[in-house]
Amino acid sequence: MSNEDLMTEETERQILTHNMVGERLCQWSGKKADESA
Repeated sequence: MSNEDLMTEETERQILTHNMVGERLCQWSGKKADESA
């Protein structure tokens, strides 16, 4: 990744949607795996 790379609104929306679906279907908690121990 370089300083010239940009995240578009579409990419940001796709990442947010992916995270919301993972939270709902896979019970993602937002914690890193090593923090849950």
